[in-house]
Amino acid sequence: MSGRVRWLGPLGLGVRDAARFHAALEHTATALGAPWQWVAVGIVIGTVPFAASWAVGASLWVLPTSTGLAALMVLGAGSRRPGAAMSAVGAGLFAHCALAIALTAHDPASTAGLLQDGPEYWEKTLRWVQTGESPEYQLAWWVPAHVQLVVITVVMSYLSLGITTLYEGMYEIGLMNHYVGNLVRVAHDPVTALFVGWHPWSVARGLGFLLLTYDLVDLSLSRMVGTALSTPRERAVRWALGLGFVSLDALLKLFLLEPIRRMIAGAL
Repeated sequence: MSGRVRWLGPLGLGVRDAARFHAALEHTATALGAPWQWVAVGIVIGTVPFAASWAVGASLWVLPTSTGLAALMVLGAGSRRPGAAMSAVGAGLFAHCALAIALTAHDPASTAGLLQDGPEYWEKTLRWVQTGESPEYQLAWWVPAHVQLVVITVVMSYLSLGITTLYEGMYEIGLMNHYVGNLVRVAHDPVTALFVGWHPWSVARGLGFLLLTYDLVDLSLSRMVGTALSTPRERAVRWALGLGFVSLDALLKLFLLEPIRRMIAGAL
């Protein structure tokens, strides 16, 4: 075997190296075991770095969490186990959010330093809840911002195998968790604050970008190892669902922005 597998223009691995890399991914994925074991690993990745950061009082969690979750996507794509990978990543993100919200509600001063720009986001979003005014929810701002975000996600997910995208995603999730944790802390109805505070459009957007990121990781890895890891139909389904959730984000903002704001305000 000779020659190279082209990944990006002239960049790529030698054919033998690409085959070895693919085999290593499949071997590692097999070693992770059953889907529930993938989920357990995802939960560890989602919670342990944040818990350790909270314990030592230093924000050290974003890089290991985003890198670890991206690694699960790479292993899932490389071994053709998208279900196991996405379940693991989803469980990791859910567990992370639950822990970050609980710690923020209990100890906001300590978590403020772990969630970059969290206090500023909390104050800004609380003003929106109380007044209904926020530049971020103006059509002229968020429509171009979301189109730009889709383009950036496509490019960076392919180039970084999802690491850069998940790193930025964890930053955004950190902002939301600090906001929701503080809502729970000050609300007279913490249950409503918890379940409505994580705005439905934010959930839809997160699901959409998670699906798009996975597919771009799969595509990039397919080019890297010189083997199609998904069928065209599988890719089409992921893109349809991903863009569908991103579009749902916009629709929910258009029709539910004010009702959701009033529900949150009523819980405070």
